[in-house]
Amino acid sequence: MYIDYNHDGDFIDAGEQVAQGNGSGAINRNFVVPLTAINGKARMRVVMHFSSYLAQTCGNFTEGEAEDYSVKITGATPALDAVASETDVKAMLNSIMVSLNPVKGSSANVVLQAGKPGSVNIKIADLSGRILRSETINSMIAGKNNYSLRNINLLPGTYMIMAQQGNAVIARTQFIVDK
Repeated sequence: MYIDYNHDGDFIDAGEQVAQGNGSGAINRNFVVPLTAINGKARMRVVMHFSSYLAQTCGNFTEGEAEDYSVKITGATPALDAVASETDVKAMLNSIMVSLNPVKGSSANVVLQAGKPGSVNIKIADLSGRILRSETINSMIAGKNNYSLRNINLLPGTYMIMAQQGNAVIARTQFIVDK
């Protein structure tokens, strides 16, 4: 399975192959959308082939097929050509950072740049996408916000932190826990 994260019309860029597998039944795979992906509708291609794995995204092959789908990417790099108003520009100011990174100990500071005020849900997930922690911050202002995560208690490894306002992921990044 491939996703054209940078909207350049191909699937050959690093990280655009998001999953592979074989079997006769349903195949489930988890993947993380890179922060460099461009927001908006992206093309996803699923290539299937009988009894073998194909490392090509297009061309002629027998006993198989390739199908294209659309996926909507949010919370990544804004598509600058889609900016239409001052409201859209402010929405592009969303970012999140964990400091110090790597995290040593059981607490960390989160710096969230929010494009608009309101309630924000912070989620921490492992790289398989499993949510390990979720907490709501009700007092976010438009602009820079500092928030302290306490009692993190995560095993050493790499994790994803996401900020969500309403139903939209407004920012995400990875951080490392190194105890």
